[in-house]
Amino acid sequence: MKPKILFIGSFILPKNGHYGGVYFASTTLRDGLKKEGYEIVEMDTTLKDMSETRVYKRIPDILIRQIKFIYKIIRNPRSKYLFVFLSGGGSYIDKFLPILFAKLLFMKVVLFPRSGHLIRDMGKLGFKCFILAGLRMSDKIICQSEFWKEYFYQQKVNENKLSVIENWVADHMIQTSTHLNFHSSYTDINQHPFKIVFVSRIEKAKGVDDIIELAKNLKNKLNISIDVYGSGGYERTFKNKIRQNDIEKELSFKGWLKKEEMLQTINSYNLAIFTSVTEGYPNALLDYIFSKIPVISTNLPMVTAVGKHNILYYEVNNTADLELKTLFAVSNYNLMVQKAEILYQEKKDNNNLATALSKLKASIGE
Repeated sequence: MKPKILFIGSFILPKNGHYGGVYFASTTLRDGLKKEGYEIVEMDTTLKDMSETRVYKRIPDILIRQIKFIYKIIRNPRSKYLFVFLSGGGSYIDKFLPILFAKLLFMKVVLFPRSGHLIRDMGKLGFKCFILAGLRMSDKIICQSEFWKEYFYQQKVNENKLSVIENWVADHMIQTSTHLNFHSSYTDINQHPFKIVFVSRIEKAKGVDDIIELAKNLKNKLNISIDVYGSGGYERTFKNKIRQNDIEKELSFKGWLKKEEMLQTINSYNLAIFTSVTEGYPNALLDYIFSKIPVISTNLPMVTAVGKHNILYYEVNNTADLELKTLFAVSNYNLMVQKAEILYQEKKDNNNLATALSKLKASIGE
C-alpha cells in the first residue's frame, strides 16, 4: 500500500480562471500521485486576494491556516510525508509551524521552493531565519534547475538533500505541440511584419517596460508587430505607455490568453521575448519552447539554466542590447529556428509529468 502524503500547495482555481505556476504544479502533481495509488491530504494555501502583496494584511488568513494545518497534521500522524510548496514573502512564515509539527511526528518533509524572490528575501533578516530553518528541517529539497541546486548548496544546505526536477508541462500541451510546425526561413520582412509575442503577467517585475522601449527603438528601423498577452497590476500603466509613446501600430495589448489556445497562438508568431527580471523557473518560457518558436530572453541565471545555449540572451534592463539581439534574430532567423528545435526536443523528453514523478519517487526513495 502506498503511503499517505500531506500536501501543502495551491488547489483552488481563482474565480477569474487566471492561475499561476504553483497552482498548476500542485494540482498536476497531486493528480499524478493519486493515479499511482498515493493517498493525498490537501492543505490549501491559495490567496483569497491575489493582488494583496503586503504580508501584514494577510496575517489573519495566515493564522487561521496555521490552526487548520496543524489540526490536519495531528489528525494524520501516520502520514509518511509532508510536501510543501514555498513561494515568496509570508510563505516561509506560513509554512514554518506545519513543517515543525511534521518533524515532531517523524514525517519526512519535502520542500518545493518555487519563487525567484527567495534570493531577495534572503536579504531580509526576518524572512531569512524562517527560510534557513525550513531548509534545514527538510529531508529533501526539490530544485527547479541546476542553478537552484547550486544556490542552496552555497547556503550550506546538505548536498544529499538536493534533487533537480525541472518544471513540467501538461500532457495535453505536449500532444498539441506535436501538431505544430517550426517556421521556415523568414525573408519577406518588406511585405509582412516580423511578428513578436510576449505572454506573461503584466507586472513591472516581468520587465514589460522593455517591450515599450523595444517598440520605440525599432519603430523606424524594422517592420515589426509586437503583441502582448496577459493581465496583472501593471496593465493600466502599460496600456497608457503604449498610447503616450505613439506606438499603437507597433505594439498591441491583447489581454488574457486562454491556456487551451496558447500554443497555437504563440506558434503563429516568428519570435517570443521573455523580459522578466525575477524568476524561480519561467513557466512562460516552456510555453514558448513547446510552441516551437525561437526565444530572446533576459540573461537571468534561472533562465540560462533552462535555455542554455539555445536561447538568445540580452542583459537585464539593457534595452539597447534587446534591440541588437532582436535585429540579430531577424537577420539570422534560420539559426534561431535550429536552436528552437534543439531546445524543444530536450524539453519534450525531460519536462513532462511522468518524468517528474519518476524523479521525485527516486529522490524520496519510493
